Amino acid sequence: MFGLMTDGDASMNRRQFVMGMGAVAVSPLPFRAAAEEPLAVPSHRIVVKYGFSFVNRSGVLIPAARATCCAPVKACSSQRCVRVAASGSDSLSPDGVGNQFAAFALGALAPRAITLCRIQAEIDMGRRVADPSEQADANLFLAPDRWVPSGHPEIARAAQRLAKGGGDVARRLCLWVSGHLRKDARVRSSLGAVCALQTGRGDCTESATLFAALCRANGIPARVCGGFLVRGSAVLDPSGFHNWAEFHDGVGWRLADPNLGRFCEHEEQYVALLIWTGERSDTGLARTDNPALDVRMLG
Repeated sequence: MFGLMTDGDASMNRRQFVMGMGAVAVSPLPFRAAAEEPLAVPSHRIVVKYGFSFVNRSGVLIPAARATCCAPVKACSSQRCVRVAASGSDSLSPDGVGNQFAAFALGALAPRAITLCRIQAEIDMGRRVADPSEQADANLFLAPDRWVPSGHPEIARAAQRLAKGGGDVARRLCLWVSGHLRKDARVRSSLGAVCALQTGRGDCTESATLFAALCRANGIPARVCGGFLVRGSAVLDPSGFHNWAEFHDGVGWRLADPNLGRFCEHEEQYVALLIWTGERSDTGLARTDNPALDVRMLG
């Protein structure tokens, strides 16, 4: 689960998203093509669609506002985003690790008014051929950060203990996290990797952050991804948001989903919309510059 947040809300509380109402006239941003990159296994191209609603909760006119929404990640272990069309967007910007952000000018919003932003993307799904240039990117995901506390003493001790015996350490860590955490439907906000280690409680967020922290503590670059599991082209269902992890095996990024007990498999089902980085103050898929706007994801 996840939260869509304003710039002033850095919490990770989960929220249930429902379909918004209303529409506005918008002009589409033309499709943008990504550089061609081969995939290691036969891939298939899919189209995904989703959107966001922005509601003025205040009792006064908002003369202008802007929003930034995540488009599918340009390239990761499971996908290559070929084209993005964002209705009403005036720019599509990368962040250096594969994330892409569509910016929207929302215009004036009367009290209780609603405006919508829509995104459509074409994605090649399947395990990608490793790119040697990714090694430099991988080094960005070795140090502890706000989401992956790999420097915590308890994380470090557990990582050292679990790495004993050599072999495929990443696989061992994934299977261990999968068995250690009992899925807890009562979790409503992120417990964090340390709490998950201590209590054995958590959901996909805790399993992904704990796995990534144990990997980094063992010198294995790892990061958390957020997105959706699909079986072909789809309109993304907000209630199906999922977090998983990727680790770098020295050759390329590989997928690990300890929450579902998966390791380097079913990559063709994972559509990533966000790679977590320590520089981001939140892990939401959309943000605005006005806290009076209520933001919800639409299917």
